[in-house]
Amino acid sequence: MTAEVSQKKYSVEEFMALPDDGNFYELVEGELVEVPQPGDEHGRVSDNLNFALSQFARQNKLGRVYGPTGFTIAEKTVRAPDVAFLTASRVPPVTDKAVPIAPDLAVEVISPSDIWNKVYDKIEEYQKAGVRLIWVIFPRGSFVQVYRLGSPYPSIFKPDDELDGENVIPGFKIKVSALFDYGA
Repeated sequence: MTAEVSQKKYSVEEFMALPDDGNFYELVEGELVEVPQPGDEHGRVSDNLNFALSQFARQNKLGRVYGPTGFTIAEKTVRAPDVAFLTASRVPPVTDKAVPIAPDLAVEVISPSDIWNKVYDKIEEYQKAGVRLIWVIFPRGSFVQVYRLGSPYPSIFKPDDELDGENVIPGFKIKVSALFDYGA
């Protein structure tokens, strides 16, 4: 990406029309932000949650689970949570653009390259966009922070605790330690 292109302010439409240069980007207030490629541990944690959540949501016809997919969470901001969920009544028609609304659940899996203040900025953006439940998963510490809409303070869930889909994904539960099961 050239310096000229990286300093340009983009609309969501312009961002979604950019050619693929092999890198992964999010749009934050009109600016391109390159996101590092996730590593193996990150992928396994995301996959464990995505699999369990997708299976539960489909069996119970609760909504749609997304892997890293762009969600338009503000006029000039497209974020791609590692895992996201939309309740059935909010799932829009399929498109090749970013999902035009914020998810009901956004999940961020923390990688060694993540900078905490940037992660917290995402949490604040998700909350401003109306995301009802945010799970921030820390593989290196084997715990999860759970943020609920309207509260800046998370609950902490350790390996023996169970994450609960609460009123966003009613009935869904997963033991935190299951997220970190890296077996074949």
